Amino acid sequence: MTIVLSEKLQRTQNYCIRYVYDVRREQHITPYYIQSNILKLKDQRSIKILKLVHSILKFGIPRYFSEYFKSVSHVGVRSTRSGSYILRMPQHKTAVFDKSFHVMACRLWNALPQTVTSIDSSSRFVAKLKDMYLERLAGAVPV
Repeated sequence: MTIVLSEKLQRTQNYCIRYVYDVRREQHITPYYIQSNILKLKDQRSIKILKLVHSILKFGIPRYFSEYFKSVSHVGVRSTRSGSYILRMPQHKTAVFDKSFHVMACRLWNALPQTVTSIDSSSRFVAKLKDMYLERLAGAVPV
């Protein structure tokens, strides 16, 4: 999805929140996202990507993706404590590949704390991710 389309879609979501809560245009909308437990679209996409990566790493499903995601401990000679939770980033030189699903998924997964990546249950994993993203959104609320 292009940046322009993402911004248009986010504006549409903002308009919907403004309509539901009768929020004026000059008011900040983030508190209403938090109040309704709704994540912004970028965060929702990130959670969907991370949910797929979680199912690939924990359960090997779907199989055709599992060969693309290898932890650093599988690739390197030395074993580290965090190596089993960090994914190996594919080498790339182009901006197009930098925006690919594989690179984005590795980046998002590697940014997660180990307490989140070590969760085995899919439902608990997604719930923890949503809580984490909502807390981050709450930290961005203007005073």
